[in-house]
Amino acid sequence: MPVVRLGNTEIEYTVVHSKRARNIRLQIDIDDGVTLHVPPGCRESQARKILFEKERWLLKKVKEFQSLRMERETRLKRARREFLYLGKTYPIELVRRVTNGLRGGLQGGKFIVEAPNDIPIRNIQAHYPALFERWYRQQARALIPPRVQSLAAQYGFRYRKVFIKNQKTRWGSCSRAGNLNFSCRLLMAPPRIVDAVIIHELAHLRIMNHSERFWKLVATMDPRYEEHEAWLKQHEHLLIL
Repeated sequence: MPVVRLGNTEIEYTVVHSKRARNIRLQIDIDDGVTLHVPPGCRESQARKILFEKERWLLKKVKEFQSLRMERETRLKRARREFLYLGKTYPIELVRRVTNGLRGGLQGGKFIVEAPNDIPIRNIQAHYPALFERWYRQQARALIPPRVQSLAAQYGFRYRKVFIKNQKTRWGSCSRAGNLNFSCRLLMAPPRIVDAVIIHELAHLRIMNHSERFWKLVATMDPRYEEHEAWLKQHEHLLIL
């Protein structure tokens, strides 16, 4: 991976050649790092210039993402002890029983994990993400479609189907066919944020872009949408399995 030195900081970056790219585009992501999207035939030396042109902004963002990664690592360590559901944290309690495989669920203010007696705790914790995803999917299928139905009826929207997935980069999406998709990880967020994402996707049933007209429509249903959007952007790196 190529490296560029900006001030006293060395930054690794990736160059991606794309037929759809018309100009050089700089992107930074908490997982993928710094990426330069360039049109075909663009030389790397030409693409590197944008790194120096955006030096001040890039160094600021790299520092921010380093901090976010540290927060996320702390969250992942805590995920072995704490379970996040609808904006609240619940302690995880491991219960040894004669059982096949892992089971889990909220009981009495705790997330109880039932596991066989003969499996080491490290192996059990390694399977927590799969166990939690399965549980989140089940809960999301039970909670999100009725909430979509309620909000759609309240604001006069019609949709086709609701699908629950584990989308990595989107909390929700709306297809031109009128289907709504939601990430099961959305149930980690507080109920007001869940509603905000649902309202956002319902609005896309009428307006498929993020124009001023779209945001005015969202505001009629969720007057505090800017606050909710900001909360999700600020916390999304922590809502992980």
